[in-house]
Amino acid sequence: MASNLILWSQAHTWTGNGNGVFWSGPLNWDMGTVPLQNGEGTVIIPAGIEVLSTSAIILPKESLLAEEH
Repeated sequence: MASNLILWSQAHTWTGNGNGVFWSGPLNWDMGTVPLQNGEGTVIIPAGIEVLSTSAIILPKESLLAEEH
C-alpha cells in the first residue's frame, strides 16, 4: 500500500535538458516522462522558467509548486 502512495505522489521537476521549452518533451523533466499523464502527481518548475505547451494542461491546485525568491 505504501508503494502505491509513493507512485502517485511522485514529483516531476523541470530540468529543460530536452529542448528546454515544451511541457511535452520527456527529456525536459527529471524523471524522463511527461508529468500528470494520469492526472496525478506534483510538478516543480523553478522560478523564472517559462514552459510552453501546444495543448491544454489541467493542473489540480495541489499539483503545482512554485519557488519564491
